[in-house]
Amino acid sequence: MGFISAPVDLSSPAAIGSTTPNTGAFTTLSANNGTLTANSPAATFTQTWNNAAVDFRALQLNITSTARGGGSALIDARVGGSAAFQAGPNGNIFFSGGTIFTSTMLSVGIGPVDVSGSGSLGRFWISSTGVVGRTALGIHTSNGGGAFEVAAYSGGANIWEQRNSTNAQTFRLYNTYTDASNYERGFFRWSSNILELGAEAAGTGTQRQLRFPLGTVTASTPLSITQTWNSSGVTFT
Repeated sequence: MGFISAPVDLSSPAAIGSTTPNTGAFTTLSANNGTLTANSPAATFTQTWNNAAVDFRALQLNITSTARGGGSALIDARVGGSAAFQAGPNGNIFFSGGTIFTSTMLSVGIGPVDVSGSGSLGRFWISSTGVVGRTALGIHTSNGGGAFEVAAYSGGANIWEQRNSTNAQTFRLYNTYTDASNYERGFFRWSSNILELGAEAAGTGTQRQLRFPLGTVTASTPLSITQTWNSSGVTFT
């Protein structure tokens, strides 16, 4: 049986960890005596990155997951017992609410969390790589990522594009919306290779008029339509 040869002050223990520098590795951890002031961090880590040939890691977790519950998380940060930030085991990051700000002046609102990735809550995603490319802004309603249901791109200066390969796109602007069966809306869409502009309604909604307010025209044609008649076998209108 061994014995402690020197007294140990449990109220103020000495620092733990190696004091011999090891390039790329964490060297020293100073243990706090357990007393925290109101404005002191619970843990502070200091590391020196000084080798261009080393891929440094400030904090790294490596989990072996053979079985886990649906609510498992790599990081679960809470305020007053309520989740504020969570990183799921599938690589997804979720926020309880609020706004993300970046140095590029991008602001994105984030909805309620479901760290399991198995719920039906909607998500707002911005793609930087992968599914739809670097210039895409997309929305989908599944939790795990994947292909966007709607994607918008920059077509150049002052050009907004909504496209998805060869899939026809639709834009809807609502006048009223009670639910998916009761509404009044306008649409601008491609249907069977025909570009359509119109108004529609369902349920308690009323079919509204479509009007083109052209303003006061003094020197040009109010409405100009160009058509090409190029087949003797077709009766054009």
